[in-house]
Amino acid sequence: MSQCVRCKKDAEKDYRFVVVASAITSQSKEYIVARQTKTTIYEKYETVERVGICNSCIKKERNKLALGGLGFRCFSCFA
Repeated sequence: MSQCVRCKKDAEKDYRFVVVASAITSQSKEYIVARQTKTTIYEKYETVERVGICNSCIKKERNKLALGGLGFRCFSCFA
């Protein structure tokens, strides 16, 4: 059993997330009648992270999502 990333209690559930590094480049060309923009997205697999979350924190975050909150978007913010 692992530790909850948010409240540091024992986590009932472990989740695994794939970490992907992404970079976006954009190039624009001006023509007489219009502008053309080419956007390229590069994604690269980095690692898999294992995160423990307790049921009470999951319930709190679901309530925030129902009310328009942010939810679990950045796990490094809890560390």
